[in-house]
Amino acid sequence: RLCARDNQLIVEANPSTTTELLPEWEETMGLPDPCAGPAPTIDQRRAQVLARFANSGGQSIPFFIAYALTLGYAITITVYTPYTFGMVFGLPMYGDAFIFAWTVNAPLAAEANNVLECEFERLKPAHTTVNFIYS
Repeated sequence: RLCARDNQLIVEANPSTTTELLPEWEETMGLPDPCAGPAPTIDQRRAQVLARFANSGGQSIPFFIAYALTLGYAITITVYTPYTFGMVFGLPMYGDAFIFAWTVNAPLAAEANNVLECEFERLKPAHTTVNFIYS
């Protein structure tokens, strides 16, 4: 019996396979938070713990795409360029309001995408505005 519990501890020590120690992992990562909704599934809770655990920080497009993937979302990101003299023809032009805006393009999940939006609002650079488009 003790050997079986020792083996289970190895499983619980990994945030991607934990069940019994999930509340402790969540507390360590500052979770649960209101973003996950009133009754997230075990898999959703585990994914959020794992995303925060593996987060090494960053502000690049590849960072946010990889972070979303750890949350279970395959996304793309669109950045905008304000109109300036000498722009290459064929590129979209936007006003000054778009200097610090970017858009996350994600598939609409069966459940709400609150976790994705909340995590990105928490991690995005403070001077930027992030928009979400779901297809």
